[in-house]
Amino acid sequence: MAAALTYLKRIGFASVRIGVEASFLPADAYLALRDALPHAPIREALGPLEHLRAVKTPKELGYLRIASECVVDSMQAVFRAYGSGTTKRELVAALRREEQARGSPSPRRPTDRRARSRYIDAGVLFGRILLTNLFDLTGRVAVVSGSSRGIGRAIAERLAEHGANVVISSRKAEACSQTAKAINVACGRTAAVPVAANISSKDELRGLVDETCRIFGRIDVLVCNAASNPYYGPMAGISDEQFRKILDNNVLATNWLIQMAAPGMIERRDGSIVIVSSIGGLKGSPVIGAYNVSKAADFQLARNLAVEWGKHNVRVNCIAPGLVRTDFARALWENPQTLKAVTERTPLERIGEPDEIAGAAVFLASKASSFMTGQTIVVDGGATIAG
Repeated sequence: MAAALTYLKRIGFASVRIGVEASFLPADAYLALRDALPHAPIREALGPLEHLRAVKTPKELGYLRIASECVVDSMQAVFRAYGSGTTKRELVAALRREEQARGSPSPRRPTDRRARSRYIDAGVLFGRILLTNLFDLTGRVAVVSGSSRGIGRAIAERLAEHGANVVISSRKAEACSQTAKAINVACGRTAAVPVAANISSKDELRGLVDETCRIFGRIDVLVCNAASNPYYGPMAGISDEQFRKILDNNVLATNWLIQMAAPGMIERRDGSIVIVSSIGGLKGSPVIGAYNVSKAADFQLARNLAVEWGKHNVRVNCIAPGLVRTDFARALWENPQTLKAVTERTPLERIGEPDEIAGAAVFLASKASSFMTGQTIVVDGGATIAG
């Protein structure tokens, strides 16, 4: 796309981003562009831009023709070509044909240093908008269980950052509210709402799904992150109650929540379900064996459901993090011997941070992973490949 982006910048498309970033447009035009462009696919932004054609620019930026016929028509040309899956060469050719049809010359590259800097920056910003559209989640509704802290919170933050409306859920209502508020402040919009639910209660999980649908009308993305591990030690010492709790919360409750959210996805033929598992499900452990059994079950649950629901375009995948610095795994990483043993056999020679797991969730939630289902993404610093 480099050639196409360079060409678009040359014919004036970059001027739109300059107007947004430098606030050279009148307030109403600036707000329209700000609302339309940062997250939404540019195709959807065409309508709001139509009324900006008559906006006049400062004299020194006249050559950029902000919101001119060139900009609007170029946008239309891009998406007539790009949306049909054409090649880079065909895209550039389509844009050139558009310009020739208009009979208007391309604006010259600015010579003023300050203006040139803005011009280049605008091209970069436009490229970022176009190229990251693959991960755009604007308007998507995501439910993330166990999202008031740790990996779940990091995933919720990144989903919201990519445009999704996110439901924050965990056992404690106050923690959910605080997390949702922090995300909304960071995003500058109402991106998150809190809905508390205990995964051990089927009624509360039903309430989570029903409340989400009441607020947003549907669920597009479900991230099953909540889990529990009440026992640390060899399996010979685990009680039946502890083992049942692990299996009930980490496997049965996950299936409950998935089965509650899936019917709407199946009806719309659109949905992504992400189960946050663990590399523990790929190997044995002398201290978290029962937990690992439940995490291995996650992989098979995802595979089974992927087979059942693939015909409905509902995808089910897992993420398997390695040791991550969370409260949930504190017993492992706060133990100097355990930490040393883990980092010594990990190629990156460290443990992970919650935000380093979130990118995989964004990928699985977005159309970037549209041909992926029943799979597990391992994010562990290389631990599982090093023995």
